[in-house]
Amino acid sequence: MLDILNPSSAPQVQASGIAVESKGQRPLFKIDKCSGSASLETYLLQFKQLATYLQWTERDTFYNMSASLAGPAARVLWELPKGATTADLERLLQIRFGAEQQTASYQAKLRTRRREVNEPLQTLYQDMSLITTSLPR
Repeated sequence: MLDILNPSSAPQVQASGIAVESKGQRPLFKIDKCSGSASLETYLLQFKQLATYLQWTERDTFYNMSASLAGPAARVLWELPKGATTADLERLLQIRFGAEQQTASYQAKLRTRRREVNEPLQTLYQDMSLITTSLPR
């Protein structure tokens, strides 16, 4: 997980990935690493909101997003041209892992998802909601 403590001014990021400041600290944020297995749209939304809140520059946003990628999603970094921007990285992630590319997979999950023995109905509902909100509109 990427842990970031959001100070009121520009954060000082340590090697651990935790930004700290002695005064005016804000709540701790945790964003899961993006590996391409969960909803890319949810990850991008959370990441953009955090970048806006922390007032990151384009460069900060690009490098923090790059650092938060893992597994198959991190492999897209090898395909970026020199001087790539956050928009270039997002576009490449969308092509690989976006909902448009996963429609058949989501439809298959909807057809085959069944309630497990002793599975709470709430868990089934949450899974089905996640799948249906991941489908492109």
